[in-house]
Amino acid sequence: MNIAKKLAALTLALLTALSIAACHPKNEIAVTIGEWEFTSAYYLCAFITADMEAQTTAYNLAMSGEAEGVDVTKEDFIYDVKIDGKKYETWVKDKALDTLKTVAAYKTLCKKNKLEISNTDKTGAEAVIAEKWSNYSEIFSNNGVSQATYTQYRLDEYLAEVYFGHLYGKDGKKAVSADDIKKHLNENYVVANVIGEDLSSLEDEQKTDKKETINGYYNELIAGTKTFEEIYKTHYNITEEDTTTNETDDKPMDQYATAISKEEGGEHFNSIMEMNVGDIKILNGENDSDILLVIKKDINADPYYLNDADITIRHELKDKEFENDINKFKKTLKLEENKYATNRFKVKKIEYLETTA
Repeated sequence: MNIAKKLAALTLALLTALSIAACHPKNEIAVTIGEWEFTSAYYLCAFITADMEAQTTAYNLAMSGEAEGVDVTKEDFIYDVKIDGKKYETWVKDKALDTLKTVAAYKTLCKKNKLEISNTDKTGAEAVIAEKWSNYSEIFSNNGVSQATYTQYRLDEYLAEVYFGHLYGKDGKKAVSADDIKKHLNENYVVANVIGEDLSSLEDEQKTDKKETINGYYNELIAGTKTFEEIYKTHYNITEEDTTTNETDDKPMDQYATAISKEEGGEHFNSIMEMNVGDIKILNGENDSDILLVIKKDINADPYYLNDADITIRHELKDKEFENDINKFKKTLKLEENKYATNRFKVKKIEYLETTA
């Protein structure tokens, strides 16, 4: 009798599984935008990615007190947080659909202009995507997304860069001039030899020791008894065995120099910018937060920096214009949603690993 019941239960489970599979067939089309069709699995990629972004955003809003009326002691309180004035679930779905619309826009524009990801860029992109998959494979695969779908989803993101280059690259339709690139480099970046110490979490005695060390390096540089390279290797305990070089790599002439942007340089950026080339200074952070030994370098003396920052600067100058134009184009694309396919995906049903949720 027990065996019969087990067989009956197994048969029912199999029939249920087959019924579900029949209701949602493989390669089911969930969203159509313009001429592009996106499967349920592809949509799910965007849905899960949107949910991961929403989790971080909602948590930060709640913990900062910006999300009014949210009890952070409640389990799964993030679902009570509104993002951009929308309910959590609504924001995630809207974000997923908007992501697909963005992809469709780039696919349409690239097709119209006969643009494709180069083989070199594709190979590099696939290597990066494979690494991402190794980190997130269980999340996506546990929810029904294959590596092939995930890879295609991420590859499609690179179309944005392809189309950006088509417009604003060196030979682009709206190419940024070499003079504008160099001007931006000189106004927003500095190059320097830097040795720094974070003092923010140290006791007074420890701070004193660190400061004495940095001041000692300064005196050695001023006296000419040691080079920056020697001091750098001493400070960071670098031996010849630790030093590796690759002659094929494009690299700066001074491997111990650091390029610092205005955005990342914090309170010290302006101080370094105001220094003359060759000046040696000690910079102290506000409230004794840190201490830096700095030698100002000439960013224009090494062509590496202009070449290396080229695409970054083009983005800094043109991203806002580019995104505005893409958003306008997206509005011209018709979106058709197969709600039977999309509505089965719920944020609370996404399976996360305990260590990554």
